[in-house]
Amino acid sequence: MVCMMATINVAITKTPISSTVILSVLSDTAMVPVILIVSFNSFLLTTQVSLIGTQRSHTIFPGGEARLQATPQAIAVEVLVKV
Repeated sequence: MVCMMATINVAITKTPISSTVILSVLSDTAMVPVILIVSFNSFLLTTQVSLIGTQRSHTIFPGGEARLQATPQAIAVEVLVKV
């Protein structure tokens, strides 16, 4: 059950290490190696799948600088509210 939770969480959030730590603490089990293996498998198998439409991809440039690529859907609009 914990492995399935890790798989689904990593497939959606793309965070294998933090999902492993969080689920191992919440479930109070000693299955960290198993959860870690399942998490990285899920991460590798779902790298091309984006379940959250506003997730942005990272681009690493030759100088080692990372930049986020914003999609039109990911750009937020500020709305000023007068009270």
